Amino acid sequence: MSGKIEIEWFSYGDKQHPDKPGKERYEQIECLVQRKGRRWLEKLYWNCEHLVWDDSDGDDFECHACDVIAWAIIPSTFIRP
Repeated sequence: MSGKIEIEWFSYGDKQHPDKPGKERYEQIECLVQRKGRRWLEKLYWNCEHLVWDDSDGDDFECHACDVIAWAIIPSTFIRP
């Protein structure tokens, strides 16, 4: 992959979490996040069912929405199998 990939960042104060993308009962959204008190980015999944952030495997609870100060949805063109 070459070139730039632009992503849109949101601060928690502007938008607390991603919108649910569809009508499936259980959906998750892969995102880059910056948490309070941390200087690095993490890949977490927004859990649309429970309205919390799940770990990088999308399996277990990682933190509450208010623990993240900024987030961006990872574009599907960036995700590799």
